[in-house]
Amino acid sequence: MARRKFIGAGAAIAAIAMAGPASAGDSASMLGPPDCQIVNGHPHPGQRATWSGGCLDGKADGEGVLDISVGDKLEMHVVGRLRAGLPDGPLVLDSDLFHIHYEGAIVADHFEGAGTLTQPDGTRLTARFSRGEPDGDVDAVMPGGVHYHGQWKDWLAEGRGEALMPDGGRLTGWFHKGLPDGPAVAVMAGLTARGVWQGGHQTGAVVLDFPGKFHYEGDARDLGPEGAGVMTDADGVVYRGFWVAGKRQGQGTLTAADGHLVYSGGFAGDRYDGQGRLLCANGAWYEGAMSEGWRKGHGKMTGPMGVMEGEFSESAQGLEFRGVLVNPLGDRAEGRWVNERFEGEMLLTTRLQVQRASYHNGLLDGPSDSRYWGGTHVSATYRAGVLDGPYHAEKPDGSVARGQYHAGLQEGSWEIVEGDGKVVRKEFLRGEDVTPPEASRALDSPSILRGDQLR
Repeated sequence: MARRKFIGAGAAIAAIAMAGPASAGDSASMLGPPDCQIVNGHPHPGQRATWSGGCLDGKADGEGVLDISVGDKLEMHVVGRLRAGLPDGPLVLDSDLFHIHYEGAIVADHFEGAGTLTQPDGTRLTARFSRGEPDGDVDAVMPGGVHYHGQWKDWLAEGRGEALMPDGGRLTGWFHKGLPDGPAVAVMAGLTARGVWQGGHQTGAVVLDFPGKFHYEGDARDLGPEGAGVMTDADGVVYRGFWVAGKRQGQGTLTAADGHLVYSGGFAGDRYDGQGRLLCANGAWYEGAMSEGWRKGHGKMTGPMGVMEGEFSESAQGLEFRGVLVNPLGDRAEGRWVNERFEGEMLLTTRLQVQRASYHNGLLDGPSDSRYWGGTHVSATYRAGVLDGPYHAEKPDGSVARGQYHAGLQEGSWEIVEGDGKVVRKEFLRGEDVTPPEASRALDSPSILRGDQLR
């Protein structure tokens, strides 16, 4: 809650022009004609007084209107009763000199009984007065529209009271020297806060409840979490950890509504930062460096794809990874991934082969060199996952097939060398064998023509 200061008029009682140390016998403090004088507690040159009421024993006395002015400037206007030249009883007083307005009673130079005083700072104070001071609870309307009801001392809120804000907010609790100070409950814009205020600032342990948004218990400063605390959001996600200026900062944990861990580690500026352990959307666990809420830096991710370890770089555009992946079957891939797809040069070591190849968007794209554990060696070129370009395959028995692919289909001249050294040449058109009969003969191992069938 914003700092609110509840300030009274201070020594506004002294603003009553007739109240003060002057006595009826002190001619320097008297105004008016000798037979109907006014006691003046604040004399200065050029003052004059007019009185519309009666006189008794040389002093103004009875009901009437009193004006005190200097030249053409009116300093004070009083409508009410005077006794022996002094206000005494119900009246209305306006002082342009001291910028106050009072409606109520004055007895023996003091505010007395029920009255309303508008003070120099604009505060309108309604109270019962005793010997010039508010006695008991007061109602005060402050500049800016703050409305205070409660105990009052030395012209300031003091003791137990309630302040109503122009925006509908409310603070109920203890005040000292015009400021919230002590246990209090604040309600504003849907938020309820229970805690302790000191010198106008909420400080220390607090309970913040905002139905439909969050519930917080812990340390705070001016209703912003500060220090250690626990917050539960509208979805039931719980954060336990440290806060600075209302944001998660330092070590903390996030737990889902069902109790399972979502994140544990460092925070900065309300975002994951530092070393942490994160449950990812695909069910994988990431352990490693975090920055500005993203996986950035060296880390290890374990999930359905296997174990990935290396350098991570995550942004709004997705996740980039460079390192090694070992899948649950023990197959190993080394290189670069973008959004979980191979990208660029990759080295794959599987139960079937060792492959060095170029990938784009998860598909073979460019040169590929595969060596199968059975001894077959295939060099080929791919475009968007399809054979397209030069092709060369060798088997352990010495047989060789070489030629061209286009859009996944054999194209043009092919040469097949069998293990016994015999050579066959064939012609292909869009994958169909168009070799003239006199130039062709059957092969014992036709699979040499298809690299994806070689093992």
